[in-house]
Amino acid sequence: MDLNSNLLFWVGYSFFSFYVFSVYLKLHRKKYVIPILIIIALIIAVSGLYITHFITDSSGNKLTTTTFYAPIIYILTYQLLRFLYKKKHHVEPAYEYASPLDSLGKRKLLFEDYVVFILPMITSLLVPIFI
Repeated sequence: MDLNSNLLFWVGYSFFSFYVFSVYLKLHRKKYVIPILIIIALIIAVSGLYITHFITDSSGNKLTTTTFYAPIIYILTYQLLRFLYKKKHHVEPAYEYASPLDSLGKRKLLFEDYVVFILPMITSLLVPIFI
């Protein structure tokens, strides 16, 4: 990768990191935040599509901008899993990984609590590679 490609790669994953951090801080639970996160993620993904047409790395590979799709994949996958979790368990998924108990809900963490947080992360890191 040349400098531009390397920079674009890390810019895309920086956006992705912001989304993971926003979920960890539970910002997504506020109803007005979800549409804002989705709109920003769409803008980032469209920017990735636009940049792909103009910049390739020295080998002609356009994979450097696929990291721009990670935020939209993450937020949509996470919201879908969160919705399904809430429908099944009638509570928000928890994120306390240092303890087997949810400090806010005073309940034991379920396997699905881990899946809701980890699966969108893995999906959004791997899917852009295959796009």
